[in-house]
Amino acid sequence: MIISIDFDNVIAYDNYPKIGELLPYAKDVIKYLYGRGHEIIINSCRNGEYEKQMRGFLKYHEIPYSWINRNSPRMIRKYGSDTRKISCDIQIDDRDFFLTNNMFIMGIQPVLNNLWPTIDQGMSYLERPLIICIIGESGAGKTMASEYFRYEYGVNMIESYTDRPKRESNEKGHKFISPTNMNKIWEREMLACTEWNGYRYCCLADDVERVCTYVIDEHGLKMLMDKYWDKFDIYSIRIHRDKSKRIESVGEDRVSRDEGKFSMKDSEFDYVIHNETDSKEDVFAAIREFVDKFRFLNRFEEYLPLIIDEDGED
Repeated sequence: MIISIDFDNVIAYDNYPKIGELLPYAKDVIKYLYGRGHEIIINSCRNGEYEKQMRGFLKYHEIPYSWINRNSPRMIRKYGSDTRKISCDIQIDDRDFFLTNNMFIMGIQPVLNNLWPTIDQGMSYLERPLIICIIGESGAGKTMASEYFRYEYGVNMIESYTDRPKRESNEKGHKFISPTNMNKIWEREMLACTEWNGYRYCCLADDVERVCTYVIDEHGLKMLMDKYWDKFDIYSIRIHRDKSKRIESVGEDRVSRDEGKFSMKDSEFDYVIHNETDSKEDVFAAIREFVDKFRFLNRFEEYLPLIIDEDGED
């Protein structure tokens, strides 16, 4: 998620133009959120010398952030333009109506002293499920990549429903059902759906776990992004592989069906893997780099609130 955080009276007590002391637990919770792959935008009215002081304060206290007073590149890419208003999923600001109201009723100091413990607890409910979409032609290595996520990180793959017959008796990666049952599923809330070579494929919104991978085509990815961008954290990996190597893996017939089906530019994906060698380790290394780049390792675990009360309970 993209989390916009005000500075004065949120990270540090308000003493403008000077900087007050750090709010209790602000550093710990922000570091935790950043370490789970969330983008942190510091959104402040400070500029010039006062912004420089703020940057120094954040550096001194080792408070990580993604951006200051600028939009996430992912949101700019999504909307095709940038705006003066910071676009975010969650905004933490002392001018928020409910926070201001609580300050009026309870007093500023008690509310601010308990601000970050409250955010810490609330994030366990607000953190969205993470879907890592894997896109590529037949034989590119999509299934291999999803299996690595499962074995290395414990991240399961969403298995799509299809009315296509199995190619082999032990084929995995889909839930194979009859056309009649597919008609029933087609009427439920879908995560994404597509038709390929005369057969239907779909996944249900109910199939999404806390963290999961999803092998999907470009049409399904666009549908997922358009319909569920505000319900799930969606990241995409595009896998490329030389056509001749794909033919060696899955045969010329399956490869030929992909012709003209892939038109998205690499810049439209969050991460691109070039599977050009015969070494699985190269693909696995790229996946590890993806996980490190977006700081997802901690996200693969449950959200456990950092702050424990004096009785040792959450």
